[in-house]
Order: sequence, then structure tokens, then C-alpha cells
Amino acid sequence: MITSVLPPTADISPAARVRAVWISVAILFAIYLVAFFAGVRFFIYKTAMLPLLLAYGLLVRERLAFVLDWLPFIGVTLFFDAVRGGIYHLIKAGYLTYHVDYVVRLEEAVFGLPALTLLLQVIRTGALDMAAVLVHASHFLFFFLFGLALWHARREHFRYYRRALVLVMLFGLVGYVVIPTAPPWMAAAPYFAKIPPLVHIGREIYTDAIPDLYGAFSSNPVAAMPSLHVAFPTACAIVAWRAYGSRLGLVFGAYALIVMFAAVYLGDHYGVDVIAGVGVAVLATYLAGRMAPLALSPRATLAVSAALIALTAALAITGPRLTAAHLLGGV
Repeated sequence: MITSVLPPTADISPAARVRAVWISVAILFAIYLVAFFAGVRFFIYKTAMLPLLLAYGLLVRERLAFVLDWLPFIGVTLFFDAVRGGIYHLIKAGYLTYHVDYVVRLEEAVFGLPALTLLLQVIRTGALDMAAVLVHASHFLFFFLFGLALWHARREHFRYYRRALVLVMLFGLVGYVVIPTAPPWMAAAPYFAKIPPLVHIGREIYTDAIPDLYGAFSSNPVAAMPSLHVAFPTACAIVAWRAYGSRLGLVFGAYALIVMFAAVYLGDHYGVDVIAGVGVAVLATYLAGRMAPLALSPRATLAVSAALIALTAALAITGPRLTAAHLLGGV
């Protein structure tokens, strides 16, 4: 039997509940101050959902239960993204090598052309571009909103959902370390020219509208394999099927299929990245269903959460500077 961390939600005194919430807010505020004055504003952009969720938690009836259930998950999510970006800093510093050729050959073997994006962009229109970008961006908000719905209506399935998504992130990081993979838009760029030219539609739209936001969310451009953009909604669809039945599961599955189309159409992923993302979701949800909970005390849960968020801030602040020092011969 596999074990996972699941903090208990036993009754605790009202004073302890208030203290736990305000300790969480104070820790977050301190980290944000450090990030702001260190010039790492993108960290604040990327983690904006954290204070929003904590503010929401102050409004719900079970405040401490909300903090204990959500803060570790948010901490893991932020830490995952920081490590994801840290892997790219290792690549830029020469410690890891990213790959282009293997995935093009694999795509040709499966789909008969070097990138499925080339086929999809034949039908390109301005309206489709914008719709695909919106669908692609919705991934970041969708899985949190789904988690909130589960937390309120299907608490036991929320914990299953949380385990599954943590495993999805873990498997994604393994893929990014073992085989960092350039996406189609990079393989088509003039400096590689491994595949025929295509348009990186998302970059065009974001750069024109909100370039800072694009820079914040594109922390590792060679994290194409597996596609977690696909794995997250696919895992949510499987959880929805288990929690609410086949009807809602199929609706969420349809959303996952639309995300798959958008990820390939925009030039961010190959078709085989999508297949790998589905495989990661299936494996993660299967293993999550076999996990038994390991209870942590409220104090230990808050300590783990604070450590994860602090590590995230440390990576966000030091990672780019360490890479720059290496490239300049400083390390």
C-alpha cells in the first residue's frame, strides 16, 4: 500500500484556527516582500492564486480545515513550478541537454509528419487563435476551481484529486529532467529548422497583449514531454468520473480533448507529448486510488507548507542569478 500525506481535519479550538490562518498569511506576506524587493516580480504574478485562495478560506465556515487541506497542495504546486524553472536554469548552465531530434522522429512514426501542428495550422484563423489561447490559459485556473468544487461537495474525492495531481507534477518533473524536449515552435525556428516553419501562436498573442505574464508562465520552454497541459485536465476528468459519475466525467473529458487540440494547434506540443500526458494522468490517478492517508498534525502541516513556499521563493530568487553567474564564469 502506498502512503500519502493527508492532514486531518479534526476539531480544533477557534483560537487555534484563527492563529493558523494568520500564521499562513504572515508567512506569505513575508515571502512576497522578499520577492518584491529582490526584483522577482514574476514570482508574484505566478502565485497570485495563493493569496486569493487564502482570502477565500477566511470566508468559509471551516477555515482551518481549508488551510490544512489547501496550503500543502498550493505549496507543492508552487514548488513544482519553481523546480520546473530550475531545470531550465541547469540546461542553460550546461548541466543538462535538451533534445529535438528524437521527438520529431517519434512524431513521424506515429502521425506520418514531423509535427501534428503543421496539419492543424492549415485551418488557422484569428478567431481560432484566440479561442485556443483562452483554452490553453484556462488550464491554470480550471484545476483549482475543480478542486474547490470537490472540497465543498466531495471532500473525500478532493483528497484523491490532490494526490493524483501531486503525482502528475512529480512524473512531469521526472520527464523534464530525464529527457528535456524542445516543443514544435522551437524545432521549427531558423536556428534548428528540424521541421517546416510554423507559428508559435501563443507567444504572438501574449507578447502583444501581456508580455510580462507570458514570461512568468513560460519558465521552462523545453518542458514539452510529457504535456502536463494535457495531463492536468485529463486527471481532473478521471476524478470527476469517479466523484460525480460518467455524465460529468464525459463533459470534463471533452474539455480535456479541447485542451489537447489547443496545445498542439498553438505549436506548444507534439501529438506524442499529448499521448504521454494522457498516460501520465492515467498512471497518476491509478496510483492515487491505491494510496492510504498518512495524517500530519496541523502544526506539522503548516510547517511543511511554509517550507515548500519558502523553498519556492528561494529558487525563484537565486536560480536566475546562479545561472547568470555560471555563464559569466563566476562559478
